Amino acid sequence: MATTQGETLRRLVEETEQCKARITELENENKKRRNEIAELNGEFPEDEPETEEPDLIFFYRISCPFTARARPELKCLESHLKNEGRTRYRLRKLEVERNQENLTLLDEVDKDLCGGVPFFYNKKTGAHVCGARQCAVLKEWARMEPKESQIN
Repeated sequence: MATTQGETLRRLVEETEQCKARITELENENKKRRNEIAELNGEFPEDEPETEEPDLIFFYRISCPFTARARPELKCLESHLKNEGRTRYRLRKLEVERNQENLTLLDEVDKDLCGGVPFFYNKKTGAHVCGARQCAVLKEWARMEPKESQIN
């Protein structure tokens, strides 16, 4: 009887591991689909959870036409940051139309610098960029040193 219980226990452990693997697979598929739907709705895909605070913040509204214009330039910047090694610069996208916490944070850091979105803010340096700008401008903004002037 002990052998049967041991075999049953082993089988249950194997089934549990298979279920865990399938759950992870389904969660990844689900996230991919949510990101695809977000892009179709004019939103930005979810950021990967980060262990550290972001250096660079992009504030946006889903319904904003200027945000729509900023999308390809932001993708260019993200690609550039990824190629440089994302550990150097961490970018977070914060939607302010439906998220009150993000809107409050935007109000705190904007302080009448731009008065709207898209708004790019570099936490390390305080540098900011107002509106949809070319990728080259965003790359410069991401690399700014604290003593350099702001890009408006």
